Amino acid sequence: MFTKGSCLSDIPDSFDNEFMYQYRYDSYDQTALLGPSGDRMTDPDTKLPGFQIAYTVDWTGSTIKNTKLQDDAQNQLKYPNAPLAETVLTLCTYHSTTAHSDKCPVIFASGTVRPMSAKTAYERPWRMPPP
Repeated sequence: MFTKGSCLSDIPDSFDNEFMYQYRYDSYDQTALLGPSGDRMTDPDTKLPGFQIAYTVDWTGSTIKNTKLQDDAQNQLKYPNAPLAETVLTLCTYHSTTAHSDKCPVIFASGTVRPMSAKTAYERPWRMPPP
């Protein structure tokens, strides 16, 4: 049901042919699919402008995959003691993909917002280096 390259492509097969509730689009929940040079990429399957998830409490999907706690990244909101300065709440690629800036604002659980290069945001969307 979900094609490779789709932001939902890692959803378990048990969800095939099931209705999934989605909420109204917000650029801090999902955002334009960022390319390595800050351009907007197309979805490889639909050939339409692509989107990527910009907010989740479980970036690695370990809850679905049953990953062991010690093998999982701790900078995620699903963990009560996540390091706040390293835990990404969301990022917005609008400034790069539409306004052609070389920076994307990234909001951390500590409440800080830091501009990250589009290249870093492309390579490490939720694993941003600490300040």
